[in-house]
Amino acid sequence: MMMRHKLHYNNKVADKGHFVVYSIDKVRFVIPLSYLRTDLFKELFRLSEQEFGLPTDAPITFPCDASFLQYLLSLLQYDVSFDLLPLQTKTS
Repeated sequence: MMMRHKLHYNNKVADKGHFVVYSIDKVRFVIPLSYLRTDLFKELFRLSEQEFGLPTDAPITFPCDASFLQYLLSLLQYDVSFDLLPLQTKTS
């Protein structure tokens, strides 16, 4: 179950088995660690690093707004195949 909260840097850490990221509009998402294995999250982390660099003393922020991130998470939750989604251009 994903949880969304407004950004507060002094919030408690995520529960065991979860991690925290923020959307570009500063909404906090608590996400299961199992999602780290997905190609979707690998791409989101790559895009985040490209856009913002590696965070040292700030939270990880994904370069998408909360509604889009919530949409992606709902697709993962319902196990939708990401081969159907054009997240990146595939070349033959």
